[in-house]
Amino acid sequence: MNRVKSATQPLCHWCGKPLRKWTHDHDVPKELTIRTKAEAQKLTNQTVVSLKYWETPPEQDYDGLRFTPEEKLAKGRHVYRYATWDGESYRAVCGFFCSNNCAMDLGNAATQPPHNVVGKAYNDALRKRRA
Repeated sequence: MNRVKSATQPLCHWCGKPLRKWTHDHDVPKELTIRTKAEAQKLTNQTVVSLKYWETPPEQDYDGLRFTPEEKLAKGRHVYRYATWDGESYRAVCGFFCSNNCAMDLGNAATQPPHNVVGKAYNDALRKRRA
């Protein structure tokens, strides 16, 4: 995967789909309780683009300890991981494609008539074979 920086979201050169954002995952320390995107945003200067939630099982927490009903209510659902994006980086395969399949499809299409796009080394090898 290549990291491509662009002010506008680039498109795959084969299928035209927008390239995925280049994100970075961050784990929330156990001692912090974050419940919303706004709370996660306070931890970083980059844009928070996704949250992963963990819900405390009815009778236990991370360490298998028992909770009272009040503690269960206080714990509840909270964020254990969030992803950030710098606002300009996108994930590209070979710099221009959304997937390996799109890169291969364009490469295969380029070698078919009427285009017949091939590299210099390929042409040299064909000349040697014919000689």
